[in-house]
Amino acid sequence: MAIEMRGVSRVYRMGDEEVRALEDLSIEVKTGEFLAILGPSGSGKTTMLHLIGGLDRPTAGELTAGGVALQTADSDTLAAYRRTRVGVVFQSFHLIGSLTALENVELALSLNGLRHAERRTRAEELLRQVGLGDRMHHRPTQLSGGQQQRVAIARALANDPEILLCDEPTGNLDSHSGEQVMALLHELHREGRTLVLITHNPALVQEADRVLHLLDGRAQAVVGTEPAERPAPSASRRGTLRFADMLSYAWRSIRRVKARAILTGLGVAIGVGAIVLMVSFGQGLQDSVLGQLNGVGSVTQIMVTGAKGQGGSTFGVSLGAPSAVKPMNDTTLKTFSRLPDAQGAYYSATILATAKLRGHGATLIAENLPPQHFRLPSFAQQLRVGRIPGDTGQAIVLGDASASYLLAKSAKPTTANLRRLLGKTISVKFTSDLGSNGLNGSAFPTPVTQSLKIVGIVKGNASYIPYRTLQTVLKEGKGAAAQGRRGFLYDEVIVQARVQADVKPLAARISRMGYGTQTFQSIIDSLHQVFLIVQSILGVIGGIALVVAGLGIANVMIVAVLERTREIGVLKAIGARRRDVRRMFLAESLIIGVVGGVIGLLGGYLAGQAINAIVNLSIRGGGGQPVTLFALTPLIALGAMAFAVAVALVSGIYPANRAAGLNPVDALRHE
Repeated sequence: MAIEMRGVSRVYRMGDEEVRALEDLSIEVKTGEFLAILGPSGSGKTTMLHLIGGLDRPTAGELTAGGVALQTADSDTLAAYRRTRVGVVFQSFHLIGSLTALENVELALSLNGLRHAERRTRAEELLRQVGLGDRMHHRPTQLSGGQQQRVAIARALANDPEILLCDEPTGNLDSHSGEQVMALLHELHREGRTLVLITHNPALVQEADRVLHLLDGRAQAVVGTEPAERPAPSASRRGTLRFADMLSYAWRSIRRVKARAILTGLGVAIGVGAIVLMVSFGQGLQDSVLGQLNGVGSVTQIMVTGAKGQGGSTFGVSLGAPSAVKPMNDTTLKTFSRLPDAQGAYYSATILATAKLRGHGATLIAENLPPQHFRLPSFAQQLRVGRIPGDTGQAIVLGDASASYLLAKSAKPTTANLRRLLGKTISVKFTSDLGSNGLNGSAFPTPVTQSLKIVGIVKGNASYIPYRTLQTVLKEGKGAAAQGRRGFLYDEVIVQARVQADVKPLAARISRMGYGTQTFQSIIDSLHQVFLIVQSILGVIGGIALVVAGLGIANVMIVAVLERTREIGVLKAIGARRRDVRRMFLAESLIIGVVGGVIGLLGGYLAGQAINAIVNLSIRGGGGQPVTLFALTPLIALGAMAFAVAVALVSGIYPANRAAGLNPVDALRHE
């Protein structure tokens, strides 16, 4: 049996009023039968078709069609039934206007999972079968009413259904077109399909096996002879919409409203561009600072002071009340050098000085060079011109920031001009020790003046003098005030670990001895945390623009649901599941997010590179070294894109769920 209806009723509620569209209807339709349903407008014909087509559910009674109990089936089962068991031809055609005749038919096939080549062949065959072989690439507005109806029939036949439902198929056609459509329907019936034809025109039912007369939702009479049961056509395979086809449909939908999509995508692009610029600025700042640190420090070095702060230290500044100061002298250096995992130890100091050359003066922050066997290869990379001196000798390596003040008045600190300073002897007056952290130093009782030869110039503000030279300056400058019972006292000592893995245990051992410790690795770790916070704050600021763009996506998608309500009804009528409709709309949001994100990523990168180029052009003009203010890493790029995709998907959830939840019948009636 193709269709069985037992005591089926359908009641609609319009406010407080009840409308009984069908009342206690019972009928059986055999496989291969041609049943015509006659009745005036409002008699319940269309309601009956919607129930049999799985577009609506009965309020009471039992309804089975194509072997599916429609009154109890879940939404996915009903969608599969509409997709494979039944084909519906509507009075208003319900073609999707943005698709060609061929694409309208292919759409029904794509919902059933057919691949492109297979469904293209099938759709072309069906359109030729209904006499539209030369019009298959035309849109509905380019077709006559009769041609549109034949496209609708071809679409209804796409998945080879066993039941064909036709609602007033000639109601909107002229007499000639109506005759052609009816001839086609009779031919399809003769092929073995169960045909249910709804009409109010008695002339169209002459070839029907039986005629059901409806009035006010009730069966008045069934005229005709019940035919013999015929074998049902083999059911088409059951598949689902492919991901690629879903994206293709979503892309076509976006292209229909190009201006709106471009403006929305532009909002996403601006948001992503803002994130990329701001976070890459933080990254560039971090790389610059850490690069300078790595140039002067080593991850295997431990900086030791005599005052151990309570609560540790950050960037060399004690955070807590210091304990009693422990003296550090040459004996202390030997003790540290003999510790397990220690390669050696040497003192370190930073001294404030002034330099003069031919009437030009500069303020210097002078540090000692490490002993030669502790030198870092990376330090030489900071060298602009010249060389690094040995442990002894009256030499100095100037920072280029200070060296620029020693040039002739009109000379710029270019490499060529800085090179002219090499070999010059300058008078350097050392005036005070800045201490281990720049805060606990003291002025020399008697300034120490040295004549030092410029042998090299490095990047940055700091200048460097040989290890033994600084020792001489410290002892002469501090004098008796720096002498302890066991020799000269140092403010800071550098302990060199053998390998990086030894740094933490060695620092802990020295700390237990009562000394304050700090490592470059801990400074770098602290800076990483600081810059992570900075980047997060900058990212949040940029993310606000992207969230605003997400609201634009949500607004666009809500409008799209309203504008395409009938289209959604058509999709559901030809077998789209709720999740198919939901994914189609989410795919539209995703495409807008991805395309906007890629444009924003590229725009942010190019803007950052342009700013880098402009800034460095200015710096080179002044003789400085180039910097990278904006550093876009793969992680930043991936993070920005992931955020854009997430915002787009979240923005599309509500509109997509709203579209998926529409009732097929209500959606089809929407104007």
